[in-house]
Amino acid sequence: MKKPFALYLDARKVGYLSSDIRIAQGKFFKDYKIELNAYCVGAVILVNSPFVSMMLNSISVIENLPKDMYTTFNEAEALNKIEEFLSKIKVASSS
Repeated sequence: MKKPFALYLDARKVGYLSSDIRIAQGKFFKDYKIELNAYCVGAVILVNSPFVSMMLNSISVIENLPKDMYTTFNEAEALNKIEEFLSKIKVASSS
């Protein structure tokens, strides 16, 4: 049985996304689109670069994934948001 999850990606060390990495990310989102839409309650991506943020958001828009994606430059904000997503799982499982 597959279970819901929240995705947390710390991409602060990424300064530039080469075309190979962008293609691999797009392939990942395409290959796992059904699972991400079915089980991912939200995604938080922590970045340091506006360029990386733009690229990740673009991939999300193009592939329409995941349902609720949040990109931030602030670690505390990212952790708060991931807790918010995880609370959705707790509420759903207690119902």
